[in-house]
Amino acid sequence: MTEPTPPGLTLLGFLEGVRARELEPIRRLIAEGERRETEQQYSLAARPRGRDWLIQCGLNHKNVDWVHTDTP
Repeated sequence: MTEPTPPGLTLLGFLEGVRARELEPIRRLIAEGERRETEQQYSLAARPRGRDWLIQCGLNHKNVDWVHTDTP
């Protein structure tokens, strides 16, 4: 024969189910936030590097005085 479940245990099982349903939206929000953070980090890493050079013009903006590069 099976023994009857104590009433306190039944209530705890019900409470566990209620809390699990309450936590599901929070877990979805956390997963969405983590996904956005991952996408942002990926987009920052995939962003093209800045230019390696800069053209410096003279006062009349027609003549090129210098071309600066990042190379040592």
